[in-house]
Amino acid sequence: MPIIEITYPANALNQEQQRDLTTRLTPLIAKWEGQPDNKFVINNTWVVLHEQPLGTFTVGAQDQTPDVRPRYLATVKAPQGAFIPDGKQGLADELTRTILTIEGKQPGED
Repeated sequence: MPIIEITYPANALNQEQQRDLTTRLTPLIAKWEGQPDNKFVINNTWVVLHEQPLGTFTVGAQDQTPDVRPRYLATVKAPQGAFIPDGKQGLADELTRTILTIEGKQPGED
């Protein structure tokens, strides 16, 4: 079963954004496996959000506090060889764009 885990600092996403994120990320595994309409893959893809309390999530030894733009850690687990050529990079790019869109940002925007 494919799994997408997103770890982020507390209060980076509200409940509506969390729901939107899980809804948008779920079909991405099937897409980048080359099976965008495979309901079995989609229905068995887990998306797990890990909101970390303040002080427990650092990047470069710097706390992720509300006054710093949040950083996200995406971990993807799928069967070996499941992705199409360039699928891992395509998935990484699309995960990033999806998170930024939900956050209200554009790639490269601070």
